[in-house]
Amino acid sequence: MLSKAEFERMARQFALLHHTAPTWAWFEPGPLSDSGAFAPPPGFLRSSPIVVQPPIAARRQGGEEEDPPVLEEPICSTADSSALDVSALDDQAQPDLLRIHICRSATYQTPQLLLLGCHGSDGRPWDVDEARAYLQRQG
Repeated sequence: MLSKAEFERMARQFALLHHTAPTWAWFEPGPLSDSGAFAPPPGFLRSSPIVVQPPIAARRQGGEEEDPPVLEEPICSTADSSALDVSALDDQAQPDLLRIHICRSATYQTPQLLLLGCHGSDGRPWDVDEARAYLQRQG
């Protein structure tokens, strides 16, 4: 079991020592306007955005269903989402963005890995199948 204080200490240390892409930062959510009886939300580690190729769905001949989406390997990464410049990729499909969060489960008292992907073309979040395809592709 991992206490909240231990998780925060180790996560902050990880963020300070991890200098390769993607970079990591400790994120402390702002106070809720009226949290009432609830405790303030806990902090978590957040990666810099990782630019990945959009899902590729191969269509089969004869009207069969299409294969599940497959995501390509990451093509680059940056420490600041505002620094992402995808305008050079106008002749290609817009890349998707993946951000990774590591938080602590209060219920299980263990770290949890959250993948937050979104489509570059319209900002839509990835669905479960797209996230699964990305994980399978990574091996």
